[in-house]
Amino acid sequence: MPVPPQPTAAEPATSCDEEGREYQLEPAAWAGTAAAAEAEVPDLDVQWVVVVELPADGAAALADLSTEHAGDGTQLALLLDGELVAAAVLNAPVTDGMFQLTGGYTEKDANDLADRLAGR
Repeated sequence: MPVPPQPTAAEPATSCDEEGREYQLEPAAWAGTAAAAEAEVPDLDVQWVVVVELPADGAAALADLSTEHAGDGTQLALLLDGELVAAAVLNAPVTDGMFQLTGGYTEKDANDLADRLAGR
């Protein structure tokens, strides 16, 4: 069975999440590897999350994008090796280059995703 073409950073594309929801993707605002990504359970929480820190150029791109679209219902897609791993609504500007990915991760899933995002 042929592998479907994977989205690239430079062109519009379509991708689906694990539940089969389809997303129309614009060209990427930034492409690169996270400066840091760690799996953790935040204080006063019980769910595993992945805390991501972008390098300076990624942080600047996210700040611009999230400032422009905060509160307008726009979703930000996070693709990893062409696979959609998150699609979050931008509720507020993200100006420090740090964000959390949530989604009912197991400890193993959170650690695996953090390792992939950090290029480990």
